Order: sequence, then structure tokens, then C-alpha cells
Amino acid sequence: MKGAWPLSAFQKTICKGQKLRPGVPLYNTIFTFDIHGGLDPELFFAAFSKLAACTTTLQLVLDESIPDEPKQMVKPGQAPMDFVDIALQPDFDLERWMNEKNEIIFDLSRQSYYAALIKKSENHFIWYLNQHHLFADAYSNQVLFNKLSKIYVALSEEGANDLALEPDFEAFRQLTTQSDLDEQNAFHPTSTRSLFSLYGASFQNADPTRSSRSICDLSTQRLDSIFELLGKRKLKTLASGLDTLSFLMSTFLVLLSKITEADEAIQVSNIMSTRLTKISGGIAGPLIEVLHTHIDFLDSDVFTDIYKQVYAFLILRSNPETTNKPILPSIIVNYIDLDIHDFAGFTTHAEWRHSGHMDEHHNIRFHIIRYKAGNGYTLALDIKEGPEMHELGQRVHRDFELLLNNILQDESDIKLNEVCLLSEKEISEIQNSVGRVNAFEINKSDYLIHTIIDHFNRQPAQIALRDEDETITYGQLKSRSLAVAHAIKALHLRDNGNVVIYVPRSQYYIYAVLGTVLTNSCFIPVPASFPVERLKYIIEDVSADTVIHSQDELDVNI
Repeated sequence: MKGAWPLSAFQKTICKGQKLRPGVPLYNTIFTFDIHGGLDPELFFAAFSKLAACTTTLQLVLDESIPDEPKQMVKPGQAPMDFVDIALQPDFDLERWMNEKNEIIFDLSRQSYYAALIKKSENHFIWYLNQHHLFADAYSNQVLFNKLSKIYVALSEEGANDLALEPDFEAFRQLTTQSDLDEQNAFHPTSTRSLFSLYGASFQNADPTRSSRSICDLSTQRLDSIFELLGKRKLKTLASGLDTLSFLMSTFLVLLSKITEADEAIQVSNIMSTRLTKISGGIAGPLIEVLHTHIDFLDSDVFTDIYKQVYAFLILRSNPETTNKPILPSIIVNYIDLDIHDFAGFTTHAEWRHSGHMDEHHNIRFHIIRYKAGNGYTLALDIKEGPEMHELGQRVHRDFELLLNNILQDESDIKLNEVCLLSEKEISEIQNSVGRVNAFEINKSDYLIHTIIDHFNRQPAQIALRDEDETITYGQLKSRSLAVAHAIKALHLRDNGNVVIYVPRSQYYIYAVLGTVLTNSCFIPVPASFPVERLKYIIEDVSADTVIHSQDELDVNI
């Protein structure tokens, strides 16, 4: 073995986090490369052997011979890789096989990766690569795959000796010992927790690391729309990647602020690459840093205000107001901009797969991924498992597209307090329920109405009210309030009329108030303890259109 050297600041946080959960694949970084063409397996294995011999990250192991001082060292040796031939096994469950391999627990003192070449047919292969995050990041997969392709082509042309295959040991060592971000990267606490908190809502999960991933795609046409909007608002720069990250990160944070009803600010971490030189661009390894900030939200803000905060944070790569504060954000935003080439001329599709886990101090990870230059992006949302988090994940997955459409279609820069997260179907439901005929009026003017409906739809099974005799869910609250609205509308009152509510404080009082608001009428509450004569005076004084009451008979004139 070659001499050992210290871990970088980022590596220390990964090492510490893994020790907290030694039997959980928290930091497995998994890529699959779907190769369509007549690949030569024997040549592929020879190419991989040469790749491993000149690539430090595939030879690294963890040295823990000195207590509390883990180091990394190069362990030259074989380049193990499995060959899985399923071409003649039509019933082989490849997805199950991959899921099992995704959760491999590495003995980092011996090896930090698992690789396999899977043969599906004579013209279809998959290269599976699972690396521990301690020694590799997502960009490493681009470096390894593109280099492997070059070696394969050279071997096929008998020109491998002409390749520059010098080991990258010294360059890797220099790049991974230059980090001074210990304070910013020390976001793993010294003890484990199973109770999570996200803006006042608590989440309890029997398995505090288990998570799931949902995927949506962002086409090049949609990217063009984003750049066009940034150009109109004079926000577009020459750094298109930074523009994309700033826009999508801002959209995501605005969405979270609406769904979670965050007060004033959201704390977030962003994973940034430290590959700032030509040399580092060709090195596979964990060359990233994690920086923290908070994004402030004010009622008067428009989307551009949030965008400028996010962009400034990404440019400065730090936030002076938060650098010295103990921040444990639940949210990670990760931007991965790759250019993975076709393998030896064979059409190739790459995919970053989820291990099914994340460390227990994060609830949400939002990944913005591009696998090949010029293509669109894949947006991946990793979210902790559990009923509450699952519901939150569904809202994010559904409403991101709605919010993005609103931002791109709003010529006047959308105001955050007017963000509409209602689908066309839900808007139609409001129209049918309360007699609206103009969708624009609902979207723009009746902000209170669509906010109430949105809140009903967000958690229909959750408890909204507790009465002495009954527990009412948001779904029940919605249907009963709409029933009141139907009854009011059936009276054909004047627009924006006055409705007197003469009902004792109870669940029925809430239905009356909400039903009135949903018709865009004004409610005038009158305590049920008031005598009828005082009620009559109020009805006349406000020119009431109708009275909602709970008495069998009420002698008043409207």
C-alpha cells in the first residue's frame, strides 16, 4: 500500500455519517449505463482492468489503524467486476437484482465499489457501478465511463499503449487535501435522531433512513422557455448551468414555502463541485463541498426576489449571515451537469439510481440532473418514507409543474402571495361548486377562495376540527362548507352580498363562515346569545341578504 493521507472536510462528514449507521447504505452512489450495441465482454473487462490501474478512486480504502483519525490510502490490486449473463433467462428479475446490489454494505477497509457487466442480449448490455460516496461523487461516473470508453476503443484498435494512462494518485491527493470547509460541512451531529422537524411539522419514521425517489423530466423546450423568461427580466448570464440551477432551485424553494407554510425563511444546503481547474475536471473522486444558507420570504416578494437571493448565494458560495450559525437543514439541493458520451460509438443511456436511503438528518433531496450536454434535465425528488412525508412528496411532485407553468406564463412576475397551486380540474370544481364562470377571476382575484380549497385538498384525511361529539377531517370540512355555499348560491343573492351568521360557536359555525366566504359574500357574525330584537337591528343596519341560523323558527324579515 502507498502512504495514507487525511480525509478532506467533506470526506470526514461522510465517514462520520456512515459510522452512525454502519449497516445502512446511506452513501452508495449508483449509476447504470445502458449500452445498445455488439459489445465485446472480454475486451470490456480488459479495458476496466486498465482503468482501475490508473484511477485512484477505484483503489482507495479506509485506514482506521489510528483511533479517531481515519485516513485514505491506495491499495493496488485486482479490479473485480462481475459478469451477469441473463440473455437466456427471460424470467430473471433484473430490477430486484439491482435493488439488492444498490444496498450493498461496503467494507471500506477492503474495497469501496461494486461493478458488474450485465448482458441482456447480444446487442444490449448494462454496466452497473456502485461506489461509496466517501471516494466518489456523481461526476466521477462521467470521468470513469468516458475514460473506459476511450480505453475500450484503443484496445479494439490495438492502440492502448498510445494512451496516457499514468495513475492520477498525486493529483487526487492534492485535490482532496485542499479543503478548508470543515465548519461549513460539519452538518452531521454527534448523535442519531429519529424525530424530524420541518417548519413546525413533526415526522416520525420507524426506519429513519429509508426514502423513495420520484422522477420527472424537464425538456429542452421548457429550458428554452426558462432562458427566454430570464432574458426578458435581464437575469440571463453566459453561465447557462448557473442560470438553470438558480431558476429551478428558486422554484423548488418557493413551492416548499407554500406547501409547508414556512415562516419567513427556509434553510437549505447546496452541494457544489470543487472542480474549478482543467486537471480536476479529469479526476474521479469526492470533489464537492456542502454549503448552507437561508432564503428569506416576504409577503411582498415576487419570484425574481427569491431568484436573486439564490443566485447571489450560488455565486458567493457562502452566506455571511449563516456561516457561523449551527445549521442543520432538512433540505439538500444537488445540481449534476454531466456529459456522458456514447460508449465506443454505441448508443448509451445513463441513469443515477437511488439506494433507497438517505442520512437521517435530511428529509428532502432535490436533484437537478443532466446526463448529456444539450439534453433536457431529469428532476429527482428523494423524500423520507412515512405517511406525512409521503403526502408532502406527492404535493411537491404534482405542484412543481403547476408552479413552473404559473411562473413562465406570468408576464408581470408572479407575486408569492398570489401563487396558485390549483390544477385545472380543481379550478373547475370551484366553478361548479360555487357558481363561478370565469377561471381567470378565480386564479387572480379570489386568492382567498383558492387558498381555502387548496388547504382542504392538501390533507383531506387529516383532522381539521374536534367537536364534543365528532372529529371532522379536512375532506369533510370541504364538503360541508361547499354544501352551505350551494345553499347560499341557490338563493340568487346579489354579488358580494351580506350574510348574517346567527349560530352558536360550533362546527356548524365554521361551515357557515367558510361557505359564505366561498361565495365571495361578506359574513357578519352575530353572537347566538343576542336577543332577536338586536339581531333584527343588525340585519337592517347592514342590509343583510340572508341569515344563517340554527333555530327552528326565527321571526325576521329579509
